[in-house]
Formats: sequence, C-alpha cells, structure tokens
Amino acid sequence: MPSLTTFPFAGTLPSGMRVRIVRLAALALLVGTQLAGAALAADAPAPSASAVEFAASEHQRGYQAYMDKKFEEAALHFENAFFSVPNAGELRGAIRARRDAKQYARAATLAALGHRKFPDDVAMKKAADQAIAEAKSHVQEITVACATECGVVADGKVVTIERANEVRFFLDPGHHEVVVTWSEDRTKTLQLDAKAGASDTMKVEAPPKPPPPPPSASAPAPPPAPTAPPTAAPTPSTPPEPPPPRKPLGPVVFFTGLGLTLVATGATVYSGIDTVNNPGADAVKRDCVGQGTSCQEYQKGRSAQLRTNILIGVSGGLGLATAVVGLFFTQWSTPSQPPRTGVRIAPEVGLGQVGVHGSW
Repeated sequence: MPSLTTFPFAGTLPSGMRVRIVRLAALALLVGTQLAGAALAADAPAPSASAVEFAASEHQRGYQAYMDKKFEEAALHFENAFFSVPNAGELRGAIRARRDAKQYARAATLAALGHRKFPDDVAMKKAADQAIAEAKSHVQEITVACATECGVVADGKVVTIERANEVRFFLDPGHHEVVVTWSEDRTKTLQLDAKAGASDTMKVEAPPKPPPPPPSASAPAPPPAPTAPPTAAPTPSTPPEPPPPRKPLGPVVFFTGLGLTLVATGATVYSGIDTVNNPGADAVKRDCVGQGTSCQEYQKGRSAQLRTNILIGVSGGLGLATAVVGLFFTQWSTPSQPPRTGVRIAPEVGLGQVGVHGSW
C-alpha cells in the first residue's frame, strides 16, 4: 500500500506517522495469527511466548531496515523472524530483501525452501519462481540427494528447516563448504567450487550409525539373605491425582479478539487512506492560502489524522490483548481428548500485507 507511506500533510503530521499505520497493524496481526496457527497445527507445538515476541521484534526491525533501503539487514531480520516462528509472509519478505540486495544465491535458496515448505501457497510460488529465474544465470544450482533424510548447511547458513531426501539450494561462483547432516550427530563435509549458470545433483551417503555402547561388566550380585515372610498389612489407599489445571477461557474468546483486531486494523488502514486523500495536500494549499491553521480544509485534515492515531492505538491494543489471551488464558484442547487434527491456520504477514490463511 504505497499511499500509506507518503502522507501529503508532511508539515502537520507527527514524526514517524508515515510508517506507523502499516507497522503497528502488521505487528498486531503477526502476534495473533502466529499464535493461532501454531496452536491449531497438528504437526507443530504452539510457539513459546519468547519465540513470538522475538519474531514480532525481528519483523519490525526488518520492516524499518527495508524502508531505510538497508536490504541485507532487513533480510537478516526477516529470516530470524521466519526461523523463530515459520510463516510464508516472513519468508517472502526475506526473499524480496535478498533480491533487492543483489544476493541472488541466498534469495534463490530461500525460494527453494519456500517451494518445499509452502507448496500450496500461490503468493509464495510466484515470489519463489521469480527469485530463482532471476538468479540462475548468476549462481550454481545444487541438489543434494540422500537415501535417508538429511539437512544441509552451506557456508554456515541454514538451508533447510527440517530434513528431507532432496535438498535444493544455490551458491555464488567460488569455493564453498557444505555440511550435510543426519540423525545421531552424523555429518559429512563437502568442498564445492561453484560456477555461474551450472547445475549439479549430488548423491551423498550417510556415514554408518555409531555402535551402541557395550554393556557395563559387573560382578553378579550375591543371593539375598533369607528373610521372614512379611505379615500382611492393609494397603493405604492412594488418593487420585488431581486433574491437570485448565485455563479459564475457550478458543472462541481468542478468535473473537482476533476478529476484532482484523476489523480495527481494516478501519485503521481505511482511515489512513482517507487521511491522505481527503482533502489532500493540493486542496489544502489551494484553499488555505493566507488563512493559517483556522482554514476549514486544514482542520479537516487534522481531524482525520487524530482519528487515524486513535484507531492505531485501538488496533495495536486489541492485537496485544488477543495474543496474551491466546497464550496464557486459552485452553486449546481438552486433556482427556485427543488433539484436533486436520485444521491449520497459517499467518500471512509480509512487506506491505497482512492476513490469515486457513485450510482443512
């Protein structure tokens, strides 16, 4: 939404107003949607409070660095946020920042990770395809194939989140050290000389598993001394274990708060756009010549600005309160029942966009 980052009332808006609308709205949704997606995912535990807080902080730093055109710094922050609480929006932000920094190999490697991690995400597929197509003439494509699932670290940077039988990544021309890892702390180091425009598939065999430790040799224990048969005694009854503590609120409270946050965020964005366009800088300059701050058009712009500031505070407060409720006060599943499966909610937060993606 480029119109939200360039306000015409440059002389009347407070410092930082040009980015706060998008940033605060995105952060409010980031915390809520990351927590909801991880809490309901069947294949991953809910993220810790510190992980969510770290991801939100890194997203904010990445956004600010990107707005300042510090693209490599922005990419590092977006990658930190993604590896802390994985979601497609953060990964797209990292890919875009790497491309803008002309770091084609890392951009394409993150794109390959996006293909593997989010195969059904249309926006991710488009961003990843563009990054790989742009990089191919500048870098070498490598595919590591393993008979058993493996992970890859190239030049000290993570290539995969989880192990797989095939790992695709890209290297700048020159010498590189690639470490392939397996379970039980098994590794194999490869020395590669990459060439621009080349492509190679490497089959890598895992080292043998380490042998189990030998059983400790010990002398046989002497036979126990005979004892008199014990007299029967009444067995004291063991009190039943208390049920595990339950949190006071059900998921409906969290999702109600998340819905209110979405509504407030939408109202904030709409208000920001209205502040830009109604009456607009040209109208103020044209109609308020010689009238000072008492001009009706000037006062109308100031009122719209105040309304937007209030909506920013409301949406940010709702997002924070919703995150606290979901993390500390919501009982996501009944202990005596199996966890829910089949439902997944994934956050969609990236440069200039926020949202929620759900699937059955």
